Amino acid sequence: MPREGAVFGLPPAQLAARYPAMEGGVPAVLWACAEAILADVGAEGLFRVAPGMQEAKQLKAYFDSGEHARDPARLRTFSVH
Repeated sequence: MPREGAVFGLPPAQLAARYPAMEGGVPAVLWACAEAILADVGAEGLFRVAPGMQEAKQLKAYFDSGEHARDPARLRTFSVH
C-alpha cells in the first residue's frame, strides 16, 4: 500500500482522484517527463541511460512529497541522460 501522498505505486484512477487539479487527470510525473523531453528534444540519448539508484530515489521522493507542486523548477536539477 503506497504511503499517504505517494505518487508512485497508485493505479492511474486513484492518482487522478487524489490530484484532480492535474491537467486532464495526467499524473504530474508524466507531465514532468513530457516537458523534459520537449525542452531537450534535440538531445541525443534522452532517457536512454537509467539514473543511479540514489538519483532515482531522490526523484521518487521529489514527486511523492508533493515538492513537484511547490518547486517545479527543481526538476531541472535531475539529469535526463
